[in-house]
Amino acid sequence: MIRDTLTAYFDTLNTHSPENAIEFFTDKVEITVNYGKDYSYQGPKEGIISYLEMAFDLAPDSKISEVTISKIKINQNKATVQISYMISSESLNFSMPAKEYLDLIKQNNKWRIRRTNIEY
Repeated sequence: MIRDTLTAYFDTLNTHSPENAIEFFTDKVEITVNYGKDYSYQGPKEGIISYLEMAFDLAPDSKISEVTISKIKINQNKATVQISYMISSESLNFSMPAKEYLDLIKQNNKWRIRRTNIEY
């Protein structure tokens, strides 16, 4: 079920639809991005819409591919997951690997992302 949720999440990110992407998060979210500048976010999930719009505006053709879930640890209604993937943009002429560490919580029988730490 966690694999299905995260596969759907990354598929949704590739559609560049922030409104649909926020459905994968808990009401309060923490995002940490380790990529030179501080692109971190902490607050209500609705705030992710403008956060993702900014990211999609910076790289309008960005795509996530080669998603590999390398570790899942479940403890009742909490889970930690380690994922690696490639992020690329032809218009910006880049392709780079990323690792993401996620904390999820099961709410109403659905896994939701509470915290994520992205490393490039």
